[in-house]
Amino acid sequence: MADFEIGCRGVGRITFLEPIDLRGERDLCHTVVFQNKSVAVYPDDNNKPPVGQGLNHPAIIRLEHCYPVNKETGQPVVDTADPRVKRKIEKLKGMEDTEFISYDAATGTWEFRVEHFSRYGKRNTCACCERPYLAANRVHGLHWSHALPARSGRRR
Repeated sequence: MADFEIGCRGVGRITFLEPIDLRGERDLCHTVVFQNKSVAVYPDDNNKPPVGQGLNHPAIIRLEHCYPVNKETGQPVVDTADPRVKRKIEKLKGMEDTEFISYDAATGTWEFRVEHFSRYGKRNTCACCERPYLAANRVHGLHWSHALPARSGRRR
């Protein structure tokens, strides 16, 4: 299937850059899991196909509501002149094994490219919201199973 996109309103979406063969994907709800502040593709490494098969292809990921947060008020920081926004963008640009495309401070939308969905190693904190990770494969941010920070919402 060419131009395949999967997403969750208010959370984000994944657009695959190569045709995807979905014949082996029995249950996309368990293959691509959207939850509060995360989306995981192949959350179980035992079920992950080799690169180039299934959904394990290059993709562009767009995540919404990835704001830096004002620690005093708990509110998102949207002012592009604010140093917290500038630090956030620098962190996002430096994410290992991702190609930064853009960050929109007004919407908190982060867009980047990955070559495939694999575990690349653990980070101590999420680049999106800077919260600590909770566990190896189901944590709060980029913890490459491929899991990505996002916001909650309904599946489409």
